Amino acid sequence: MANLSHDGEVLDAHMTAHLVALLALVRCLEENGSLRPGQYADALHMAMESGRRDLSDMTLAMLHGIREATLA
Repeated sequence: MANLSHDGEVLDAHMTAHLVALLALVRCLEENGSLRPGQYADALHMAMESGRRDLSDMTLAMLHGIREATLA
């Protein structure tokens, strides 16, 4: 990984913490039956498709990464 500025390190830590927390939440909801496996990823995909022209390429790339992580 490239050397990040201090601000970049803070942003990276913030984004990583949010991703890990989101994945933990999705897993908990799947385990207790509130969410079917893949349901969140499917809903996120639909939201990405419907908002495609209003979202930046960077935002879409980040959402795609989140979607892929929830499918793993």
